[in-house]
Amino acid sequence: MSKIPTDEQVGMTILAIFGKYKVRPGEMLKLGVIRDNIERYDGFRIEDVSRGVKWLLDNGHIEQGREKGDMLFLTQSGFDLI
Repeated sequence: MSKIPTDEQVGMTILAIFGKYKVRPGEMLKLGVIRDNIERYDGFRIEDVSRGVKWLLDNGHIEQGREKGDMLFLTQSGFDLI
């Protein structure tokens, strides 16, 4: 039986996507890039993205763009976890 991934597991997978694109602190990825990549991980669904993003935001690992909510900026603490 499959288990539903935790918010932290999804968040760490999202950080791995930032790493795949060699994003550095202060740089961003669009939410669409994350959604396009998240499906490649076994057991993860697009619906899990919002939980993972919320976990990352709540823990200061990413920041959301002010002008466009679909831009996610990597912080130093997020970069340190990659």
